[in-house]
Formats: sequence, structure tokens, C-alpha cells
Amino acid sequence: MQLACHLWLVRRPHPELRLVLAVVAAAAVWETLLIRAGLIAYPHGALWPGFVPPWLLALWVLFAIQLNVLFRWLRGRWGLAMTLGAIAGPLSFRAGAALGAAHLPHPTLTMGILAIGWALWMPTLVWMSARSDGIDAPPSAPSAP
Repeated sequence: MQLACHLWLVRRPHPELRLVLAVVAAAAVWETLLIRAGLIAYPHGALWPGFVPPWLLALWVLFAIQLNVLFRWLRGRWGLAMTLGAIAGPLSFRAGAALGAAHLPHPTLTMGILAIGWALWMPTLVWMSARSDGIDAPPSAPSAP
């Protein structure tokens, strides 16, 4: 529902949809690698053991629609994006574990890998969002007098 609402409100929905699909596809691979490596387990909602649960992909959709809204200020601030990713990314997983949505069998190792992963993820996602920005209108040609 939120995705449909977002796409309805933006100026150019096609680039936004491409961004969301790319982020969710990449996140599905990343999350599945974490699961298969035994670094994280999702005790609830897994339709296919060893793969990312659908509810987590829905959270990635919500995150992706914020890239051109909430996180656009990080464009060009790559060091800050890396720092924010390295701190906030692992903390979100820790919060999920504290709520019982995830289990971290090797917490220290997992948090370290998540910090490195998110330090790379966040600037990459900000860069992707700038290339597929459906929020800003494309530049228009000057009108003739």
C-alpha cells in the first residue's frame, strides 16, 4: 500500500519503481547470504528455509522508498553515508533481534560484518537513488517567449 501511495505521489514513478525493485533484489541476495552463512536467522515467516522472509523484503521496500525522500541529503557526503550505514545498519538488526524477529547466533561477528556491509551499502544506495530520482522533476527546457 505504501509503495502504491509513494508511486502515485512522485513526479516520475517509473524511475522510483526501478529503484525499489533494484534495492529489494539486491537486499534479497544480501540477506540470503547472511542467512546461509549462519550469521542471522529469522525464526518467523520464512516461506523457504535458507531464504529471506517476505516480511523482511517488505521492510526493504519501505526503506527503498525513503532513499529519495529522507536520505537525499547524503548525496555527495560519501564518508557520512558510510558512517551512518556502519552504525545504523547493524543497530537495526540488533533491534530486530531484541524484538525477537531475528536471531544472531554469532552476535559480535555478525555485527562486524553488518557494519562493513552497511558502510558499503549506504553510499551505494544513495548513489543509486540519485540516478533513479523520481521525486525531482526532470530539468525542463526554457520556454520560448
